[in-house]
Amino acid sequence: MTAGGGPRPKVAVLMAVFRDARFLSAQISSIRAQSHADLDLWVSRDCDEEDVGRVLEEHRRTFRAGRFHLRAGPRRGAAANFLSLAFDEAIRADYFAYADQDDVWEPDKLSRAVAALERVPAGAPALYCSRSSLIDENGRPLGLAPFHGRRPPCFRNALAQNIASGHGAVFNRAARELLRASGVREAASHDWWTYLLVTGAGGRVVYDPRPNVRYRLHDRNDVGAAMGWRSRTLRRIRNLAGRRFSRVTAANIRALREAGGLLTAENRRILDIYERARERRLPFRLWGLWKSGVHRQTRMESFWLFAAAALNRL
Repeated sequence: MTAGGGPRPKVAVLMAVFRDARFLSAQISSIRAQSHADLDLWVSRDCDEEDVGRVLEEHRRTFRAGRFHLRAGPRRGAAANFLSLAFDEAIRADYFAYADQDDVWEPDKLSRAVAALERVPAGAPALYCSRSSLIDENGRPLGLAPFHGRRPPCFRNALAQNIASGHGAVFNRAARELLRASGVREAASHDWWTYLLVTGAGGRVVYDPRPNVRYRLHDRNDVGAAMGWRSRTLRRIRNLAGRRFSRVTAANIRALREAGGLLTAENRRILDIYERARERRLPFRLWGLWKSGVHRQTRMESFWLFAAAALNRL
């Protein structure tokens, strides 16, 4: 029961599974141990490995009947797998949480997320995200992931940076319907797309500075968290040199154009300015970026954004 005496909201945990069963059992156990007990686990499996199947079957037997759902994934990459779950009409809940297969959730992750989202006006798309703590392959602590709460979450930030990492992201039913209404089933990354769409449509994003997930760094991470100023700087340089940031930005803009009718008029204007800036010559590219107001969380990160523009890697 909630504080007001009503039924406890149901949470659908959306887990996309690929290869590597090493950490899968620990993650599912941490989901089952959540203090918010009214949850269903939906697993979309994108592989045929026997060890993965064995772990999933073992945990399915330990869940309460009707709470563990296993299905075959679309096999078009992690983002498409997660979004296939978000689009699935059979998955009905009040809140939805992305779940990676190799992390460990803090016991109160869902209860904190639901409490924060319930403060958002009914019907408004809302996304909760948080900072994370970092662990190694053996679960030993490595410190904290970068803090993304220096500037408020907004569309201008979402165009240049994803602060809503999927391992900490929880969203309400209105945000889920927004994802489905967009028609975008494949994106550069499911979590960044969710952050872009919710902010672009004028929804609310709540950033929790207190870590709610132990994010595991290992040799098969799809996206890792750089530790320290030096490693983050080197990663940005590699991304610029390899045009990775430019490719992801282009993919995000294509998806936003596909869902353009869902954006507010002001955010369509910002997107227009930003997109035109990417295509112009150097002085006008920098001026257009400044005019758009697109930014990252810190001054140093925004410096690298302008460096990308100067090098035509925006």
